[in-house]
Amino acid sequence: MEKTTHFNMVEIATNVIVFAGNARNLIMKALNAAYDEDFETAREYMDQAENELRAAHRTQTEVIQSEARGEKLEISLLMNHAQDTLMAAMTELNLAKQLVRMIQKFGGKQD
Repeated sequence: MEKTTHFNMVEIATNVIVFAGNARNLIMKALNAAYDEDFETAREYMDQAENELRAAHRTQTEVIQSEARGEKLEISLLMNHAQDTLMAAMTELNLAKQLVRMIQKFGGKQD
């Protein structure tokens, strides 16, 4: 069993941050598309965001499973930031899905 090293934790945390950050950008693009009533594009962006979040979650799960197996893991502020970024992106996706539904239901921009 390979012990998770500090370098691995930095790499893991960085990957989670990148995937979650990508998702957050895609979510904003989806909301902008929905605002423009381009719901097909909005759905495509949200699907891409979900894929990014799945990748981040898989990466995070590897760390959790390592700890569950009894491996000693170095706790770091970077990993805490990664977890926070992932949770924020997951929350944003859930909220964006509801916002898109509301835009579709009530429709029509009012400038």
